[in-house]
Amino acid sequence: MRQAALVTLARYQLADGRVPLLKNFQEAYWPTALALLAWHRDTQHQEAARKALDFLLSIESMTFPYDGNPSMGTDSSLSGWPWVAGTYAWIIPTSLAMIALKAYGLGNHTRVKEGAKLLLNRQLPSGGWNYGDTFVFDTQLLPFPDTTGFALEALSGLCRRDQVAHSIDYLRATIDTIRAPQSLAWSIFGLGAWSMRPADSVRWIKRSLHLQNKYGEYDTDLLAQVLVAHYARNGLASLYLSQEE
Repeated sequence: MRQAALVTLARYQLADGRVPLLKNFQEAYWPTALALLAWHRDTQHQEAARKALDFLLSIESMTFPYDGNPSMGTDSSLSGWPWVAGTYAWIIPTSLAMIALKAYGLGNHTRVKEGAKLLLNRQLPSGGWNYGDTFVFDTQLLPFPDTTGFALEALSGLCRRDQVAHSIDYLRATIDTIRAPQSLAWSIFGLGAWSMRPADSVRWIKRSLHLQNKYGEYDTDLLAQVLVAHYARNGLASLYLSQEE
């Protein structure tokens, strides 16, 4: 079943290496990073992975000149990865691209380093991450647990702990109230990446799964994220590092 899924991903890949969300919506190429993670160390898809890596390294988000004016909120000159071609960088697609590139040993690449700068620049002063901005009309935006988990996972090994301490504190204070599958999974990944996986993670995962009796069955992608969170003891990257050993 796993191999069949990897083959299906390869069929969706275009000649330039991207794996689009839909074949008739090729500008939405953010799933390329997920395909790379799926193909990691799979000998039958090394060429597909190589093309996807080249594509991911070749694309940039829309940027604008930045004069250092704090009223702009964030440094618009930094390049990351967007959801859709030709648009602004956002936290989740930037994080996914960085996680995938790190899994392939490219954590020191200039694109990954700039992605780290972008994530740190978009971090809320009080801790955590919104979806991409920090302030609107001089009002600080709220952090979200899933985006915070994505960013913490992506930044592990690329910055000092004190640079993300407020975000770690935010997630530690919030995670015991989270049962939504994606938010819970990425909160676990994010804290685990900094060796702070909560001891109650398995109990919370079981509670999240039990809530299907009330709210209905989760989609496959949500179930997969929760399942991976169960095994990823030190963040998502630990699963790829263990395969290298």
